[in-house]
Amino acid sequence: MKRRVSVILAVILCLCAFALVGCKGADPKAPYEVSIDEVFTCNTYSGEVLVVNLDITNTSKDYIDAGMVVYSITAKLDGASMNVSYLSTDSANYINSDVKIAAGETAKAQAAFEVSGEAEGEITLVGVTYAENSDKQVEFLNETIDFSEVERKVTESSYELTIDNVLKSDDGEGNDIIIIDMTFTNNSDEATSFGYAIDLEIFQNGTALKGGYIPYNHPSYDEELEGNTYLDIKSGISTQLRKVYTLNDANAPIEVKATEAMSYDTDSLLEKEIQIQ
Repeated sequence: MKRRVSVILAVILCLCAFALVGCKGADPKAPYEVSIDEVFTCNTYSGEVLVVNLDITNTSKDYIDAGMVVYSITAKLDGASMNVSYLSTDSANYINSDVKIAAGETAKAQAAFEVSGEAEGEITLVGVTYAENSDKQVEFLNETIDFSEVERKVTESSYELTIDNVLKSDDGEGNDIIIIDMTFTNNSDEATSFGYAIDLEIFQNGTALKGGYIPYNHPSYDEELEGNTYLDIKSGISTQLRKVYTLNDANAPIEVKATEAMSYDTDSLLEKEIQIQ
């Protein structure tokens, strides 16, 4: 009998010891799990940003704030800290992080960081928070990404622009001019004009060209073409127009660049070097 009691006590003590060791050895965990869904760069009003789209799963019994999770994440590029940024709500890539996530639910959120200059190297993303029911801090995210492998996203432009003809001439007063005929197509949802929708830059020898004019008795004078710059056209419609500039140099090539005036994250509509003949 005594032997049996001793064995039972020994078993109980072993179980208790095992339980204590198990409790002591349990690692504290964050109240949520976070995984990276997508990483890319894009432009904002303030410049280029690195965007990290996240999937957040609430593993606690209470609601969690997705925004607090996002702001617990830091980013470094080759060891240098990256400043926190954001996408504006009018960006095609914007995700709203101001959401509450119920227990057991998963939601998307978005972190963003400023990209300065010609960025290269490794990006390190680290997320730290307090463990559930504990005052200890734990990592919920630790990822390293090669910046050269990060995709750059641009929004597709709502307009098209082509150069149809370029002619060197003079304005009748001894000034060399360049006459550029173009076709502007509006693919947006609203009526607009070339002059409102497009920023056109013309450079020669690194200096912007000033606007020129064609005398009414000049062979290339066309009041309608020159007036089409600010002619509103509806979606799906194209219009031809003419722009005139005074040359800084009679022979040096000119550089033409057209961008969407009201957008910060579209590529150039047109970039072209034109030889003067």
